Amino acid sequence: MLSLYHQGQSTVERIVALLRDFGVSISKRQVVRILTSKIDAFVAEAKQVLTAGLASAGWVSVDDTGARHWRGQWRVHANRQ
Repeated sequence: MLSLYHQGQSTVERIVALLRDFGVSISKRQVVRILTSKIDAFVAEAKQVLTAGLASAGWVSVDDTGARHWRGQWRVHANRQ
């Protein structure tokens, strides 16, 4: 389920539908609880991977995403310091 959600970029609704197709009686809330419980080890590993990657990278590629908000054009910039 974790692989479907994170690596497969499947929505919770699609995961629920897939599980129900296999005969599993499960609700959307149950799937969300499974995906969000006991994730401390995953979060710690992700932070370590990010830290190591930023420390060893010669350069970092970022997404410069624009969005309109309150009649103004705003941009999000991520910088490495």
